[in-house]
Amino acid sequence: MLNNIKGEVEITGIRNGKIIYYDKGENTVTTWAKHSVIHLLTGKIFSNSGESFLDGVHSDTENSDGALISGKQFLNSSGIEYWANDASIDTGFNYTFFPTKIILGTGTEFEEVTDSTEYSALKENNPTLKFDDWTTFSDFNTNINDVKNNFSNTYSEASMLNTRTVNSITTTSLTAPQNPELETSVKGVIKTLQTDNTAPTGSLIGVGKPCFVYVGRENAVLTDTSEALPTSDNNEYNNKITFTVVLPDQTGDNSGKYYPYNGYTIKEAGLFADALVNPNVELPAGDLNIKMPYGLLFAKRYITPFTKTADSSFTIRWTIYI
Repeated sequence: MLNNIKGEVEITGIRNGKIIYYDKGENTVTTWAKHSVIHLLTGKIFSNSGESFLDGVHSDTENSDGALISGKQFLNSSGIEYWANDASIDTGFNYTFFPTKIILGTGTEFEEVTDSTEYSALKENNPTLKFDDWTTFSDFNTNINDVKNNFSNTYSEASMLNTRTVNSITTTSLTAPQNPELETSVKGVIKTLQTDNTAPTGSLIGVGKPCFVYVGRENAVLTDTSEALPTSDNNEYNNKITFTVVLPDQTGDNSGKYYPYNGYTIKEAGLFADALVNPNVELPAGDLNIKMPYGLLFAKRYITPFTKTADSSFTIRWTIYI
């Protein structure tokens, strides 16, 4: 059965009520998804090791860990209580083996910038990211090694390296690697060190906590409007589940407010669970928990690039078939 898990990602962009972007295609379900499902089939729904939005402080105006919830400016109390741990199982088991969150990336990240030609190209192709605030190499490299800047897709032996996320200097789509089922992260993930509605400047742009967008789940009984919805292809039995997240526009009451995805051209998408992979499972390059510190990568897709702006919203529907 596990070899038959498949999925697809559908993304729709809207501006002023009109569709400005549409992309749909198959994803790659990772090897680590099998690990997740094996635990779920034993009745083990939650793990005591992982990373979750429950660890942060969230409200309508404060966001201490960068996490977001579908359709909202910040991750607040609405819609998150039913992703919490099952107290009847065991205290401290707060991390789900099933997918809960999506993160998007530009496909481009740097440990540092040292080449003048490379740096000039970055400045020219990232006007909305205020590259003028990075007037020198040292300015660009500032805060990359901040303790809160702890998630990337760049590794050295058994270590994950700190990087700064920037837009690619091209708008072309990325090509999947030879063995995509072994991927562990998304490159150039959207990050923020900010804790309020104020946009970062200079050395804070592109570093910080990863901005996972959590699927909303507003009640314990799933309904037709749930963002985690089991359905079927043939009306006989459920054989798929669709996870939906919305990157909202910043208009109306939210006009002028900071949203971490704005200004970035997105090329990669990853569907994650909160639980870590078993610490004893290793790749030649090192411990998988080092490569997936915010939970296991369940599925991934390289998408047709789109740019999130304040006046546009994007809906991502990620469907997993079994």
